[in-house]
Amino acid sequence: MLWKLRQEKTLERSRMKIMTKEEVWKKTVADMQTEIHELQMMVVRLQEKLNKLQINNENDSNPLSGPEYRQRYHT
Repeated sequence: MLWKLRQEKTLERSRMKIMTKEEVWKKTVADMQTEIHELQMMVVRLQEKLNKLQINNENDSNPLSGPEYRQRYHT
């Protein structure tokens, strides 16, 4: 039983790749670039939502907002 367990451990170790410092740095940079890309895409989505909200706000005619409201209630 112990012999089999030892063999499994050596197989696991051989499957695991030992990464050099350069490979670790490359992986870290790639991960960071992926994260930056995701954040940039989030900014684009949020900007689109903001534009939609601004367009909707311009189309709404609310008599309680804008100069009419200020003149009527704050004279």
